[in-house]
Amino acid sequence: MNNKGFMLLEVIIASVFLISVMVGLFVSYNKILIAYQQRAKYYDIDCLYAAQYIQEDLITSGEINQIITNYLKYDIYDDYDDYLDDEIKIPSDYGVTSVYIFAKGEGNLTLVEKEKQSFNDYITFLNNRLTGDDTESEYLLIVERQNGDIYYYNYLPLM
Repeated sequence: MNNKGFMLLEVIIASVFLISVMVGLFVSYNKILIAYQQRAKYYDIDCLYAAQYIQEDLITSGEINQIITNYLKYDIYDDYDDYLDDEIKIPSDYGVTSVYIFAKGEGNLTLVEKEKQSFNDYITFLNNRLTGDDTESEYLLIVERQNGDIYYYNYLPLM
């Protein structure tokens, strides 16, 4: 009878140990998965290539100075979508849906309120990410693309 009790106690202790290890692995794996998903959405490579393409076009055409001079006194230039459709022919592979140019300043990124929650989340992420002088530029070019119901973003310092 004593052996059966000892065996039951041994099974319970081993089970508790294995469950503890599995829960610990799940928690750490879940944190890694969430960080990876956020990085995949907020550092999208297609958005970065599109941003570089747009930046090069803005600099070579001289439009960057006009946009900064005329529009960025309001901290954000989101009418760039019209300019994007008319002037810049980005390869359709990138799937760019919106382009924004921000004046990077004290609290400017927190002033933006768009109807898309994903964009607001990205601005909050950028506001936390760009504390201090992470970029030497005063302006940020933010590119958004949509794939199904998911929005992807990336930014590029201008000039």
